[in-house]
Amino acid sequence: MPERLDYQLKAGVAFATTGEPIPVALDARFLYGAPAAGLDVTGAIRLKQVDGAELPGHPGFVAGLVDEAFSPVEVQFPEKTQTDDKGHADLSIALPEGDAVKPLEAKIIVDVAESGGRTVERTVTLPVRAKGA
Repeated sequence: MPERLDYQLKAGVAFATTGEPIPVALDARFLYGAPAAGLDVTGAIRLKQVDGAELPGHPGFVAGLVDEAFSPVEVQFPEKTQTDDKGHADLSIALPEGDAVKPLEAKIIVDVAESGGRTVERTVTLPVRAKGA
């Protein structure tokens, strides 16, 4: 059965930074045009190593130690929120703790539950700014 609503995620920052919340906004609408009001919004954030250890914005350049391993960290959003009367929701997502020599990225996974209980999932991925220079 096809999805009955649509939305896109808009991150308020270009990079995720440790210790700073990531603002994310969404505007959900049913495919027949009405705003998707009063729907539950849940999700998770996953911190993982960038595939190939390529530096964001610098194609062909890699960083980190070859033999260093980083285990992905995933944290569920601590609380459920709802879309307002216009189908809008603002989220403030905390970046989980994790540090590596290789470049990391934060994958934000947001689920909006349709009125029947089925969820529609969208993701946005942001590079994580390293703690050091």
